[in-house]
Amino acid sequence: MNETNTYISQETWRKIMALMPENSQIKNDDLPNEEFWQWNENQIHLDRYENSNSKYKIILHHGVGTNGRQMMLLVGARLAKRGYAVVAPDNLGYGMTKVNQKEITFDDWVKLLSDLVDFEMKRDGKPVVLYGLSAGGMLTYHAAAINKKVKGIIGMTFLDERIFTVRRETVLFPLMAYSVPLVVLLGKIPFLKRLKIPMKWVSKMYTLTNHKEALKVFLRDKS
Repeated sequence: MNETNTYISQETWRKIMALMPENSQIKNDDLPNEEFWQWNENQIHLDRYENSNSKYKIILHHGVGTNGRQMMLLVGARLAKRGYAVVAPDNLGYGMTKVNQKEITFDDWVKLLSDLVDFEMKRDGKPVVLYGLSAGGMLTYHAAAINKKVKGIIGMTFLDERIFTVRRETVLFPLMAYSVPLVVLLGKIPFLKRLKIPMKWVSKMYTLTNHKEALKVFLRDKS
């Protein structure tokens, strides 16, 4: 594995970890294993803690302001210490995943997570529970709705952006809630569909953490 394309060479997560309590930090000899899973045209990065004795496997999914390694920092390593097998993917557009498709939609995210459930069950047969943070919460719901093999979900932030009140409370500025229908229409134009816009330009990414130094690291992190 080329270390330049893994978290071994990425310092951002270490900066975040340094600001966390010592008992929440991951020692170098206890880091998750890194691997890549071929999904369609893409190389999906997976952080993994194996445990042959675990009765369940927990797949952690990040939100729009985090990635798989940060999920391992927040909860994955602790779950592993308690005896669970844990996997944290970087979905399309995030972390160390290498994207080769031109367009990415939320449906792609859902299909990827559902296929990952199948992949993991073929690997060792362990029942899978999905854990979703932020937008990952709704994602776990959608993935479980199309994949009946999922044994359970632990999800947060079940937001339906079709509801105006939800849009108004989650966009960066309230007036932006009125522009969503226009954005949907513009998104049908091919070159605009592939335009990348930082989430901090449209959503309240400043609420990721109440730790000022950690927030600076999060907002600068392009992964």
